[in-house]
Amino acid sequence: MARPRVFIEEDFPVEVLGIESRRENSTGQHPAPNRLHVWWARRPLTISRAAILGSLLPAATDPKWFKETMGIKGDPVAARQRMLDAKAKGERVPGDLYGYRRAFSSLPNEEITREIKRAIEQTWGTSDVVVMDPMAGGGSIPFEALRMGFRTIANDLNPVAHIVERATLEYPSEFGMGLSEKIHAYALKMHRRSQALLSLIFPSKPGEIDLDYLWAHTVLCVACGYEISLSPNWWIRRDDNEHLAIRLVVNATDNRPRFEFVDVKEEPNYDPEQGTVKRGSALCPRCHNLTDGKVIKHQAQSGQMGFQLYAVVYTTGKGRRFRLPTLEDENAVLEAAVMLANNAPHWEAKGWIPLEEIPEGAKTREALRNGYRQWKDLFTSRQLLTLVTYVEGFHEVKTEVLANHSFQEARAILTYLAFAIDKATDYNSRMTRFDGTRNKIANTFDRHDYAFKWSFAEMNLSADGLGFDWAVDQVLDAYTGLCKLLGHTENVQWFKRETNASTLRIGSATDLYDVASGSVHAVVVDPPYYDLSFTHSEEYFTTRTPGHAG
Repeated sequence: MARPRVFIEEDFPVEVLGIESRRENSTGQHPAPNRLHVWWARRPLTISRAAILGSLLPAATDPKWFKETMGIKGDPVAARQRMLDAKAKGERVPGDLYGYRRAFSSLPNEEITREIKRAIEQTWGTSDVVVMDPMAGGGSIPFEALRMGFRTIANDLNPVAHIVERATLEYPSEFGMGLSEKIHAYALKMHRRSQALLSLIFPSKPGEIDLDYLWAHTVLCVACGYEISLSPNWWIRRDDNEHLAIRLVVNATDNRPRFEFVDVKEEPNYDPEQGTVKRGSALCPRCHNLTDGKVIKHQAQSGQMGFQLYAVVYTTGKGRRFRLPTLEDENAVLEAAVMLANNAPHWEAKGWIPLEEIPEGAKTREALRNGYRQWKDLFTSRQLLTLVTYVEGFHEVKTEVLANHSFQEARAILTYLAFAIDKATDYNSRMTRFDGTRNKIANTFDRHDYAFKWSFAEMNLSADGLGFDWAVDQVLDAYTGLCKLLGHTENVQWFKRETNASTLRIGSATDLYDVASGSVHAVVVDPPYYDLSFTHSEEYFTTRTPGHAG
């Protein structure tokens, strides 16, 4: 039987789908799959569903009905044009011009679902079709296939992608909302145990909770030996409420600076943009000589680069505030280094400290140039101590989880607990930065590489309701969001889906030995890219249609 001609080859509404796909991430609240775990080049759910349905529905499909099926309830082209016109005039757009929820958040009702199945059966001779993505990555395409009730095969060569796919497709479908409480209970045990062990290295004043610590890498001035704190600018907070910055206080008899806060609104002549680093060279604030980039890299590679704490972010329960570091803060950092040294032999024997060499590559080159040799070098002593303490807590609760749950449920619980540690790690390395415009830490992977940061931020994971608690909440929010997108309400799906609706496999897309010839109706795939150097273009990914093969 010849493959039927399908809708994606005919009157496919590319402009409408492109605008709706851009809108998917435009509200500041990314779809649940994107929030679960870091993965590169997340495909929009809207265009993923469109490519699947467009690959299965007949060529004569009514475009208006197709948009309704997609959850596009209005005219996104006109809405976007009104937004662009307002922007060009410098006007503020009043309210939501689209007038309907983002398309990905809706599923077809039962009537439309019956129409979809009827059209597919007339086209393919069966409504029991199979959709496959052999390079599924973060799982957007198979996730949408599963939401539409199709049998799904998802494959990826990368083991991280495979685990993300299980956590996106398999576990929410199998366990539903009820798993969330179990994950939270074990996460709380991990947190309480780790919090007790870390209390000495995160001292807070009565009535205050320290949240984040702001650090600057340091090198020695080649002219006078001064310890230069490196930062391209000294902004702390820059938003509608406050313009706060740091000023270096240099004493001729001291070999490193002290710091003070500056309210830039009260001192408009002070320019925080004048940092100590420019074009890779460092300006000494004491003798004003330049230490060039080659010397900085040499110091970094020889272990001479250090870091200096210059501000602490804390809360009293009413927003975030800033204070200068104290002697107690500095002693806590020294105590953390001692604790790490005492625990390191045991943890290294367990394989919990990442001693592997960082491989050379386009994305790791900058890290290697700046003295990072092993993956553990991406963390300060206190960051590493904190993270591995939570890893140790994970292994302690792992025994209890395995004893109290079926293997499949235990594996699901442990996967999400591990994801919480991963998220905490993403926000707690020497590759982070503090974003003063949003008053929060920007994560390690806000770029697709290991870019060196002159100044960086550290998160207090042991703080209640913040730190690790926050990471757990983020994972659980994503998990419950996945359940809702998949149609769960109180553990009941809105339509009957086959128990084994998805097949997840790990391996090369060139060796699908267990997929029978002729068993797949649509292969929908956005191929991976050998070089990710151009992936910072969000527009590229949100306007392009994934590839299709019959």
